[in-house]
Amino acid sequence: MTFSKGTLLTTMATAALGIYSSSAAAAGSSMLIVGGQLAHSHYSIHNSRGIERPSYSYENKSKGSGNVTGYGGFLEYGNKYQTWKGWLDIYNSSNMPIFDIKANYQHDKNSNSTDGMAQLGYRFGIDQYTQFDLLLNGGYQYINYDHSVWARSAHAWKVGAGAGLNVMVDRYDVLRAEVGANYSVNGKVKMHGGGDVDTDNKLDPYAELSWINQATRFAYITTLFYTRQTFDMDGRQTTSVGSTRRWRGEDTKRDMIGVRFGIGF
Repeated sequence: MTFSKGTLLTTMATAALGIYSSSAAAAGSSMLIVGGQLAHSHYSIHNSRGIERPSYSYENKSKGSGNVTGYGGFLEYGNKYQTWKGWLDIYNSSNMPIFDIKANYQHDKNSNSTDGMAQLGYRFGIDQYTQFDLLLNGGYQYINYDHSVWARSAHAWKVGAGAGLNVMVDRYDVLRAEVGANYSVNGKVKMHGGGDVDTDNKLDPYAELSWINQATRFAYITTLFYTRQTFDMDGRQTTSVGSTRRWRGEDTKRDMIGVRFGIGF
């Protein structure tokens, strides 16, 4: 029996997350979060494309940008957003491991994207009202382009790190800030005309500011967020008619800012 690299990585990550989440669950209760989001995206495209055939070759450069607003939804599970109401019994006795798993979908008139991210980390108590998180990130992203003259889809693995700061505002409200960055690795872009083109590894930043309220049996979480998605092509594509296209340059970049609202159970 043979396994692809992607299957092996997924299996190993799932096993590690299962072991880690078991220890995290022992330290603090977890919750399932269901919600939606509204986001505005700015796209920029800068292509450098060459056509190579036995008889001739040429190079063509193009660029463009645009703005679009879209909507989406997400599912999240973990203990990262638990408030002090859920931590009172353990807060003064020890720090705690944390974990979080999120699946996200976003749609606009130019594309629809699906991504999943797992985070493992550790929470340190600074004082009675403040906690600090160190996080490791790992996940996968797939984008399908609805209106593109050059690409059909793009996908990549994501690995990175982040840091979070929780501040207790009152008995039921917590303000949380998180910043970090993720590398896109082993990425590919599927082209019109056939074939895939490899992408360079790119570091994409992200930031989140969340307000968590747990005055009732449910947690209400409102988040302002920013993400960047970059696919920088560097490779050759063999088309269905036998020509070879050489792609290079920073091809697509999407800066997204939006608001996310979720309910934790």
